[in-house]
Amino acid sequence: MSRCVAGALALIITMMGVSDMSNSSDPAVAAQAETVTTAEAETTQAADETVAYSMATFKASQGASAGSMVSKAETTAATSIKIRKPTAATTTKKTAEKKAETTTTTTKTTTAAPKAVVTTAFTPAATAAPVTTTAPQTTTVTTTAPAQQADPNAELKTPVIQPEQTYDTDYTHPWNAQTNSITIHWNAVAGAKKYMVFVYGGQFTKWTEVATTGNVQYTVTGLKRDTAYSFSVKAVSEDGKHSDISAPVSIKTARMDYSAAGWQAMCRIVYHEVGGAAGSFWDKPIVYVADCVTNQYVCAKYTYQGTWSKYYARYSNIESIIYTSGGFASSATLSARGANYCNVSQRVKLAVWGATYGVTYYNNIANDYNIFYWSSSGYAVSSAKLGYSFKTPFGNYVNIWRQYWG
Repeated sequence: MSRCVAGALALIITMMGVSDMSNSSDPAVAAQAETVTTAEAETTQAADETVAYSMATFKASQGASAGSMVSKAETTAATSIKIRKPTAATTTKKTAEKKAETTTTTTKTTTAAPKAVVTTAFTPAATAAPVTTTAPQTTTVTTTAPAQQADPNAELKTPVIQPEQTYDTDYTHPWNAQTNSITIHWNAVAGAKKYMVFVYGGQFTKWTEVATTGNVQYTVTGLKRDTAYSFSVKAVSEDGKHSDISAPVSIKTARMDYSAAGWQAMCRIVYHEVGGAAGSFWDKPIVYVADCVTNQYVCAKYTYQGTWSKYYARYSNIESIIYTSGGFASSATLSARGANYCNVSQRVKLAVWGATYGVTYYNNIANDYNIFYWSSSGYAVSSAKLGYSFKTPFGNYVNIWRQYWG
């Protein structure tokens, strides 16, 4: 095949590809078609020259960027036609090689161009710089609730003092300090910064502020033994506003100090002597025996009355007198006879509480602070020293004496 025929064949095949590209709506492809048309005219005029078409196939893949494909297309269009003069020595060999190369290249170009047009949409521009995508930073925002501001127009509620608690606890009356200390408790008031504590009674001849505290309890000390006091509390806000003063609560100090063990010892001995029997007949004997136990200790430790006060003064507390002085019964003896604290009835506890605090506490039976001893006998006794004598349902008597005679 002559060089002219080879050139004509290559021209026809190329024009077919250009025709397809010139009809494309894609600007990049149309630009390529125009470039090829211009080269085509020049090639026709140089029919005796060897024409080599080197059309690179668009290599589009899922990973290639649009900017990269534009760059390759423009480079291909600029270098698609190479013209050189053939030499005599290489004309025959090069012509054969170019025939095969042109045929293969044209086939690839015709096949690849539509694929690029169909699958790739982009805007022609100068070579785009690679786009680097950085994951957005995650910012953690910590939100703090605004501080609660006190409403200057809000009124503070009035605090309420909790009721007195009596036996089996030091909630109101601290152990071993019942004669001079009382603890009061009240509810917390919303918006209150502190509380003012007021006392009336005893050495306080008018309502007196004795403390300001941020707590909801306060132990008032320095009080007088066996004396009734009234307590009130007022709430105060941070900006100085006051609530109404609380309703007063009256509480009395004890006649004697005692520990938890001392309390149990007093209850056990009263239960052992008269408290274990059922029936209302035993109500007064229970109250008066409780009076006798506490009266002896009060005289020995606080008023120094009676012939036995010096003797009892050698004992440091009420439980040691009951268990070890010999005038009552040891703890072991009381346990052997069933007088354990767990068996002590409520009426015995109420009677002992009334005797300890000098208040009429059980069944409206008034306490008697002038009796000191009790005894049992099979007969009635006639004596000015005898305070009370009770004939039991069993036929014997419980005698309560106003003066110690043992």
